[in-house]
Amino acid sequence: MTQNKFITKIRDKINPFLIKFELHILFVILLVIGIKLFVLEFPDMLFAVIMFMAAIIYFISSLIENKDPLINGLDIFIYKLTGMASSVAIVGLLFLVLKSPGYHEMIFVGASSLLIALIYIFWKRIRGVNTSLFYNSLIIRILVLILSSGALLLMVNNSIFSQ
Repeated sequence: MTQNKFITKIRDKINPFLIKFELHILFVILLVIGIKLFVLEFPDMLFAVIMFMAAIIYFISSLIENKDPLINGLDIFIYKLTGMASSVAIVGLLFLVLKSPGYHEMIFVGASSLLIALIYIFWKRIRGVNTSLFYNSLIIRILVLILSSGALLLMVNNSIFSQ
């Protein structure tokens, strides 16, 4: 089996799962971050595994094929950017909560890329072009990751992170 066929098999299994359970995944991410920040004892390894699994799912979701005739090259690029930026933002949040270096750059790159994608998606919707690529829970994912990234970056100097 070639590498492209292997990636295609994985993507074909993850994308329907992601579309169906997107909001559940986001809830788990926010719940785990909240527990890690506000509860004293939560295993770092379990937190890291959950966050990395979400990042891997979002990264693999960015591997798509063009099946819709309304999808152009820029739409595919923005969808890929959204999946990869979601992964980068989640890993940046992981680094932030675990107090690892490099979190600021990762969150900044991930959140700013998500903001670019969000502006493009809204622009497409305002023009009346609605493709199956930009589903509603994708927009919710982008908003949640941008807002949570911004909120946690603002809290960096708070007593939660200074120990």
